[in-house]
Amino acid sequence: MSVVGALGVEGHQGSALGALWAYLPRHRNAETDKVLVLEESNSAFRLDGVGYRGLGNLRDVGLQPPADWWTRNEVWTWRRICSTYPFRRQAWLKVKAHKLSRL
Repeated sequence: MSVVGALGVEGHQGSALGALWAYLPRHRNAETDKVLVLEESNSAFRLDGVGYRGLGNLRDVGLQPPADWWTRNEVWTWRRICSTYPFRRQAWLKVKAHKLSRL
């Protein structure tokens, strides 16, 4: 497993700024290209609070994602994210405490 890094991403589907999706890619599995994505409430993906896309709300799954998260069909690949949200703004974030999620 390789780390994507502390990257903040804001994505939208059209060239005009409209509805934006803000998320933090936490880790990327190099073999499957699956990305563990932490995001805010997003009812399209059954999140009504902060959670991992395809896995559920943090209050239900906890900070530690399932051990086999990169094998699940519900978890998106980085390629899928990039093709779905072709107009993205990305910024590296300075993260001081990586220990919180134990990843």
